[in-house]
Amino acid sequence: MFPKLLTQACLDLPFLIATRGLRDRYGRALELLLAHASRSMFPVDHFRWNAARALIAAAEGDRSTARTHA
Repeated sequence: MFPKLLTQACLDLPFLIATRGLRDRYGRALELLLAHASRSMFPVDHFRWNAARALIAAAEGDRSTARTHA
C-alpha cells in the first residue's frame, strides 16, 4: 500500500535487544545494525544505533568496539 514507507524496526529491535540484555539475540541485532547502518537520518537514529552497538560489544567483552561506539 505504501511502498516508500520506511519504518524504524531495523533500529528498534536491536536497541530493544541491547537495552534488555537479550544475549541469545545479539547476533540478529548485529546483523540488522550492520545491514542498515546507512539508514540513520536523524541524530537520535545515530545515537540509538551506536548505543545498541556499544551495549552489545560491552556485553560480549569487546571493549575496543564498545568504546568506539559509546
